[in-house]
Amino acid sequence: MPSHIALFAAERELILQRAGEKRLKRVLGPVISGYDFVLIDCPPTLGQLTDNALVATERVLVPIQAEDTSIRALEMLFDQLTTLEEAVEAHVEIVAIVPNLVSSNLVSRRILGDLREAFPDKVTDFEIRRRVDLAKAWHEGKSIFTYNPRCDVVDAFQRLAGLIMEVS
Repeated sequence: MPSHIALFAAERELILQRAGEKRLKRVLGPVISGYDFVLIDCPPTLGQLTDNALVATERVLVPIQAEDTSIRALEMLFDQLTTLEEAVEAHVEIVAIVPNLVSSNLVSRRILGDLREAFPDKVTDFEIRRRVDLAKAWHEGKSIFTYNPRCDVVDAFQRLAGLIMEVS
């Protein structure tokens, strides 16, 4: 289901509702029971929409850029998961941490090393490199598989798909 500008208003409404964090779970529960897996793409914020997705799925795949600011964002996600567990008794499993938009520089290498040391069983053994072809494919409304199937990140996306299938 594609995103829509109306989600901004939905977030405000969720804040005003009792047990707003569980609304998506209540609505989607009967619908998703017939599927092997459901992916819910969330914005990189920790608001009611993301809380709803986390509570509804009880699992999260965390894409993370190999940048210093991303480490703080990951810490904030862990804090949010603890808050959800305490506030609404939701246990959310981190399925994997996927390095995304990785550059070829010292900062990226340092951050990747730190992540793999801190979360050896969660950080994937592959990474999605920063590539111009990804931006061009997005701009043209195509997948990287269609835009340039020979791009070196295609293998990483195939491995990511395999991981999702494996943990579903």
